[in-house]
Amino acid sequence: RDPGAWNVKGQKLFSAAPIRNWAVVLFDSRAQRGEVERFVEMLNTNMNNLGMICNRPRLIPLSQKLQE
Repeated sequence: RDPGAWNVKGQKLFSAAPIRNWAVVLFDSRAQRGEVERFVEMLNTNMNNLGMICNRPRLIPLSQKLQE
């Protein structure tokens, strides 16, 4: 077990608050937009599985490559 790790796999949050607005900011110009979108979708799905009601985040690319 890693110090500082928090494993919530298979758990539910007791009192999850809704997250209406959130964003993912991309700083790495090497990131592939499709991979980032899949990661964000997986993260959003996992948060929903924990009982969190989350809207889709805004994706904010800071590199020109991802803005295309």
